[in-house]
Amino acid sequence: MRHPLTPLLAALIAGILAGEYANPPRLVLLLFALVPLFALPWCLRRRHIQGSVLLICITVAASGALHHQRNPDVFKDQNHVVHLIGKGKVAVEGFVLDRRYKDTGTAVLTMRCLRIFADQRYRSLSGDIRLSVQSGAGFQEGDYIRFIGAIREISTFQNPGGFDYARHLARKGIYASAQASSPADIVLIRRVPSNDLFGVIRAVRQQARETIVERSETPSRDILLAMALGESSAISPRVRDVFAATGAAHILAVSGLHVGIVWSCAFFLLLWILKRSEYLMLRWPVSKIAALGALLPVVLYAFITGMQTPVLRAMIAAAALVVALIAGRARHALNTLFLAALIILTIRPQALFEVSFQLSFAAVFSILYLVPRFQAYLPHPDDRSVGFRHRLLGRLSLFFLVSAAAMIGTMPILAYYFNRVSVVALLSNIIAVPLLGFATLGLMLIFLATSWLCPALAGGLIEAASFIAGWCFTLLEKLSYLPCSSVSIVRPNAAEIVIFYLIVWLFAKWIGSMSEEGKTLSRNRKRLIRWSFAACLVLLIADIGYWSVRPRLSKEMSITAIDVGQGASTLIEFPGGFNMLIDGGGFHDSSFDMGRFVIAPFLYAKRIRKIDVVVLTHPHPDHLQGLIYITRHFDVGQIWSNGMKSSDELYAAWEKIISDQSIEHKIVSSGSLPVEIGKAVIFFLGPDPGFGDSGLPPSHDEENDASVVMRIVFGQTAFLLPGDISSKVEARLVASVGDLKSDILLAPHHGSRYSSSQGFVQRVAGRLAIISCGNNNIFRHPHPEVLDRYEKHGYAIFRTDLNGAVRLRVSDEAIIGIDCFRQAASACASP
Repeated sequence: MRHPLTPLLAALIAGILAGEYANPPRLVLLLFALVPLFALPWCLRRRHIQGSVLLICITVAASGALHHQRNPDVFKDQNHVVHLIGKGKVAVEGFVLDRRYKDTGTAVLTMRCLRIFADQRYRSLSGDIRLSVQSGAGFQEGDYIRFIGAIREISTFQNPGGFDYARHLARKGIYASAQASSPADIVLIRRVPSNDLFGVIRAVRQQARETIVERSETPSRDILLAMALGESSAISPRVRDVFAATGAAHILAVSGLHVGIVWSCAFFLLLWILKRSEYLMLRWPVSKIAALGALLPVVLYAFITGMQTPVLRAMIAAAALVVALIAGRARHALNTLFLAALIILTIRPQALFEVSFQLSFAAVFSILYLVPRFQAYLPHPDDRSVGFRHRLLGRLSLFFLVSAAAMIGTMPILAYYFNRVSVVALLSNIIAVPLLGFATLGLMLIFLATSWLCPALAGGLIEAASFIAGWCFTLLEKLSYLPCSSVSIVRPNAAEIVIFYLIVWLFAKWIGSMSEEGKTLSRNRKRLIRWSFAACLVLLIADIGYWSVRPRLSKEMSITAIDVGQGASTLIEFPGGFNMLIDGGGFHDSSFDMGRFVIAPFLYAKRIRKIDVVVLTHPHPDHLQGLIYITRHFDVGQIWSNGMKSSDELYAAWEKIISDQSIEHKIVSSGSLPVEIGKAVIFFLGPDPGFGDSGLPPSHDEENDASVVMRIVFGQTAFLLPGDISSKVEARLVASVGDLKSDILLAPHHGSRYSSSQGFVQRVAGRLAIISCGNNNIFRHPHPEVLDRYEKHGYAIFRTDLNGAVRLRVSDEAIIGIDCFRQAASACASP
């Protein structure tokens, strides 16, 4: 067997997936892990190789599931911190395990809870929490601290296609969060000792950070902090967008490239030193000694960058490569890669679900598999029988081939998680890898080594590295401005990803069959490869055609209340593929981009790239913020709004995008004519045409009352979308609108006490009420009185804080389906 580790790795991955999604009983897994071991000696004695491999794979799979299985004992432990959720403010003490900075300047600490002070006494506490602090620069890994704050459940947005942040942290053993609102709420009790090796490393790291912050400015500062210290969370959105659009984002994340450069530099330096001694060269394998010794700088670099998961993976992979080199197996690169993956997943099974792990191994596997099959058709870079120009062309061709192979291998993963593929990735990597990967990182490594010995030299190195990083960023930013520098694509499903990789694999086989290696293949085998490749290609084209035509042939209409927390955003899909997005959610006191991280993934998961109409009911941040990203990155046909402007920067940014992209902006009010979209008719019930004629700036409540109010009629079903109007406007609608009756009502103002009045709810006489609100929001929406009112009038209530995204499917005759992303209500069953 050429790759004996393949079945073991496949079994381990299958077991981890079973532990994550199936969660089988532990006793069953224990039996599957132990019983095959008793049968294994019998198979080995009878030389049943395949049977022995099968038994080992069953044991490995069961062990992987056992190791990764979600811990059922966490919530049974009465001392676990999760039992403090919802109990108000508490005083908790523990150790800082990890510290990460945000681009907003705040810090996020991972804290190991040890005890709680309550009722004038201490009691033990267990579990880890995610602690947000306003100023975390003074805290280091290992510090013993105390904070006062409320323990909260990890919140996440419950939408199809969204990132499950709670599950992501649960894989790390974190089930709760807290926030120290002010510096007085958190105190350092005991500083971690600094007289050991780890203390020295922490001191070097802290001093290095202070020097970088002092001697460089954004965007160079962001790049240097990310590459030298692994602080990728502190990267500003501007820098992140440029690197993502140009396909050079991997440079910012400390991973295999950086570890490879550190190991290579250390290896060649040690090899040069060892070769100075003829005695050593004659008696010892200096290449193997240098390879082994080069791991020490890698380990130190891993500690300085915070021992992040990508660095650990790269360090393990480097160690596996060195072991293969010492054992004389360096030529079996794929086996070395599989060995590294086995070691990593055995130590940290949750790494399988991390994007960086998937991207790293997909890129390396693609390079190792594809490059040898295509390299035969390129000029050989080491052929001394040809001229320098020919060898240079060979090296450039090889660089392009390696970059293209990595890009092809990671393309489906990038499309799945980020919905964007860079077109200029090859060109940007030619710029970024030498300038940042070698020049800047090389200067930063020298800086880390000399920051204590010679501060003046360290400062000069920072300024030089900052200059190179800034110059490189400018070039990449200009590349990102090119038309179609990156293409946004919808999220592929699992079948499409498999088909894509099959096409790549079969194409590589086809190319290989035409080389010298392919002469050993039979004619029938070659024909099978060609026809299989063609069949997969046709299947992929048919799949793309199907998803392109399907929305246009749909005769149903659907309305989805998206979970955007304490805000509102609603997607309406009309028959024939016409899409309308009403509001975009957002937070008034946070830099979190609702459009980028919540609404866009939801739309991409639904395979929507074009939005025919975007409606802004009123310009409050909890309705506007998410629309900025959507308007900039999606194909938007029209904007509808009430014409009310806001003086804040958010609205100014939105207006600029509308102007720059020449999007038609239509002002609507109760005086606007109805709009027909297929068989659906949209009636505008608010605001009044002259709502802003007073000349005075409207108050916050007046802006809510000026919301765009729409009633949509499709066949026998009517929808009422009233925005954030109050009971005052509701009374006007009851008095002036002839027909308010609607089957589906999106509750006004998130279920506020000052809306959903008795007369309005009774007049609408709906069957379903959907309330868009945030989990445990500070406004206490929806108000209990409002819930009672809806229930008394026979409404089935859906809430995005409890049910997640709520989708209703409607034919021209009736409601035909109700889907809740989070099945938390009995109403999510039948219409």
